[in-house]
Amino acid sequence: MPEASEAEHPVLRPPPTARWDWGYAACMYVMGIAGCVFLTFFLQPLLGHGTWWVNGDVWYTTNSAQYVANGAPGFVYSANPFYSALPGFIYLYAPVVALADHLGLISGYPLPLAHPSMLILTGPFFFICGATGVFGVDFLAFTLGVSRARRRAIATGLAVLVIAPTPGIEGHPEDLLALALATWALAYLIRGRFTSAAMILSGAILVQTWAGLLLPVLLVASPPGLRLRTLIRATAAPLILTLVLLALDFRDAATDLLRQPMPDTGQHLPWWSLAGHLTVSNMGVSTQMVSGSTTRSLALIVAGLAAWKLCRRVTPERILLAAGIATYARCLFEVEYWPYYVAPAVVLLVVLAARTTVGDPKRFIVAIVSGLLLYFHTTPSYMHIVIDPWWALAIVVSSGALCISAASSGVVSRLVLPASLRSFPALGPTRSQ
Repeated sequence: MPEASEAEHPVLRPPPTARWDWGYAACMYVMGIAGCVFLTFFLQPLLGHGTWWVNGDVWYTTNSAQYVANGAPGFVYSANPFYSALPGFIYLYAPVVALADHLGLISGYPLPLAHPSMLILTGPFFFICGATGVFGVDFLAFTLGVSRARRRAIATGLAVLVIAPTPGIEGHPEDLLALALATWALAYLIRGRFTSAAMILSGAILVQTWAGLLLPVLLVASPPGLRLRTLIRATAAPLILTLVLLALDFRDAATDLLRQPMPDTGQHLPWWSLAGHLTVSNMGVSTQMVSGSTTRSLALIVAGLAAWKLCRRVTPERILLAAGIATYARCLFEVEYWPYYVAPAVVLLVVLAARTTVGDPKRFIVAIVSGLLLYFHTTPSYMHIVIDPWWALAIVVSSGALCISAASSGVVSRLVLPASLRSFPALGPTRSQ
């Protein structure tokens, strides 16, 4: 049941009779998994290469999960210095890795293999977890009242362009699992279910710490009387886990969680030259890296400012715009980034554009095209092709600004819904009306 205080807060909610039609999202979930299987196991052989297509990050994650599976959940960062998120996904993944080790399957770490047998078992787990992103995004779009046609277009694009390459080729299903949880949390926030939103966002942060950028949105959009409790519910588990990990293995946990080592393999932004340098050791080999936390704190400041500015007068569109700007701030202040870093911001802004550009398809197309440019311009970095950091920043700023401008049509200038949108059945009147 919704909290008693929610009646004091003008958040738009779907009427109780509205039911989420998730059938098409389920089809895209299956399609996303199928795309992961094809790209990972079949594309390279079809192109004449004798290997499966899998990123080395898969094996760093697997190596960390082996520590957990062998009874060292508090020393997960001792495995290697390449996993800098909270280990929520690692803990979920550990039983699968334990089974793979029990069956004698071989990973591709530390020596790369053309066909590592462990991938036959662990790969599907990655794909299943990563594909959940389509459910969270579609539920958020439904909550906003996006038309069925546009929801289906978003779900299809998400399955083909984001879900298919991210878990296997890029090796990061945890980012998509965090996206699923974060979008679900935003949907519950819009529906006025603040406790549920806080608890789900807490799970997202445990899986990927970038979800913490949504904490200011959750805090400001909650009713004043519930803000402290909401914040505690969202942050208690991540903070407790962080303190426990630091207490058990301070050196390695502090390096990964607080300094966040970044390898020199992605697209740089100009802040790379300003980042602090650090030396990490992996299997007795010292590696020079830079600290990713040097500029990431600026993204949290931008997220806080966006939430404070936009959510003082709460509407669903303002909530999602603040969330889109918060995740986009991460793109601006990373020292190094890849497409999956950019995906959450692009997805949130495109969903918002689908809601705000009803009757204006040209603006919706602008949001999509600029979002795709923001998402895909870092893809060549996987082939070790990078552009000048200042040009990369120009692309991030211009495409991001264009996408935000197209998506925010009418959001900031109106406190209530425009007349053309009031007929949407999935959005009821505000409490203040």
